[in-house]
Amino acid sequence: MNTRTAEFYEALRADLLMRGKIMEDILAEVERQLTMRCDGTLPFTCSEPMISAGRKLAVLMEEVGEVATELQAEEPDRERLYNELIQVAAVAAAWAECLDPLARGAGPGRKLTVSCDDSDQDRPRAVP
Repeated sequence: MNTRTAEFYEALRADLLMRGKIMEDILAEVERQLTMRCDGTLPFTCSEPMISAGRKLAVLMEEVGEVATELQAEEPDRERLYNELIQVAAVAAAWAECLDPLARGAGPGRKLTVSCDDSDQDRPRAVP
């Protein structure tokens, strides 16, 4: 393998590792929101099909607003901005999942709900 090819593959590997970290952070935020839903801190999550699109949009826009607020700072805090963007992505991902029941393992025509019963798992989850 020549040097140019090796550099390309190293850059590709680094890019995939970074994207993997971002996806892990988004999934961790989705789980954090589900946990907050179960402990009563949040009244609902956007993964719940019975919540109206209007309420979900309000949550998403509130998160986008936090990104905008951070960007208004003279020197935006990169870590805070990153965390706010992860929250935007997590809300959007949860909403998208509830639109596609197959993404959460439910069969056609089956609705998903959030289960806070941890008798068989150690974290909240969506169940058919």
